[in-house]
Amino acid sequence: MKSNIKLNEKECTEISTKLSFVIGSIDRVGSGFYGDEETALALLLCFKENKMLDILSNIRRIFDISLEKHLSEDEFEKFIEKEIEVWKPPYNATKEELLKLLQEC
Repeated sequence: MKSNIKLNEKECTEISTKLSFVIGSIDRVGSGFYGDEETALALLLCFKENKMLDILSNIRRIFDISLEKHLSEDEFEKFIEKEIEVWKPPYNATKEELLKLLQEC
């Protein structure tokens, strides 16, 4: 894998601005709500209203485009096909079970 991968200034400022927005928004919710249910609902509202997943996906796209420019085609294909373990939501948990899990964190 080649080293010294660099993002250009525009990419860096775009990523920084978007991450500052996401982190700042989440922090505001975390510091402005005290009940678990209210915090969870406010976070959900924040994510939906501001299309946070779209913002985060866009950040990943910027990184992927930059990475693709610096890796060979084979290296990039191996990188994007690598399995990443993601969080498994407790889909069948009740509201009470979810709140208990939250309090255990």
